[in-house]
Amino acid sequence: MTQSLLFALSCSAFWVGMFNAIQEICKERTILKREYMTGLSLNSYILSKVIVLGTMCLIQSVLIMGVFALAIGLPEEGLMMNPFLELLITTFLTAVSATAMGLFVSSLFTNADKAMMVAPILLMPQILFSGLIFKLDGATEIISWFALCRWSVEGYGTTANLNDLPLKLQQQGVPVSHVAEDFYEYTVGHLLTSWGILIFFGIVCIILARIVLSSLRKEKS
Repeated sequence: MTQSLLFALSCSAFWVGMFNAIQEICKERTILKREYMTGLSLNSYILSKVIVLGTMCLIQSVLIMGVFALAIGLPEEGLMMNPFLELLITTFLTAVSATAMGLFVSSLFTNADKAMMVAPILLMPQILFSGLIFKLDGATEIISWFALCRWSVEGYGTTANLNDLPLKLQQQGVPVSHVAEDFYEYTVGHLLTSWGILIFFGIVCIILARIVLSSLRKEKS
């Protein structure tokens, strides 16, 4: 199991979650505004979206991890529980956080096609600041704090104990050093921190979506 494979897994979870939600609100905006004017609770509306889409994310996460486990394999052991469950939780939290981001973006647009055009743009920072393409240091590390895939990859890498895995060159007998990365510190606290940050991002995006939708009454019909 390599960093690139875990990155691909992270991007898959992000992409699935984002596409689940990025058109959800904007395609219903006219109906939503009419219902809101007649007393619909925005909190209930958003909660219903989170529950339905969260259920979809859970099913999709199980399918993604099932394929990954069969095709690639799993670590021999996890930090706290079965490695499949740990990786599944990271996948699910990544997908749900991306779904929350998708709902926020969807709340900003009145046109579903325009919202969909933003999706690839949102994926780019996830790729650039995940820590795979270049070493994160200084300003780039600060920017990476806002990239979901960075924390997702950290969670995966912690469960997989990447710091303890031999490099490909080492397996071929080449004497190269393997410097441990703080990103993949093999501790329960580090894994829980990665999960907690993904949950935090999801909550923040849901709150932002609620704030944006509170201006529906001011919109022109």
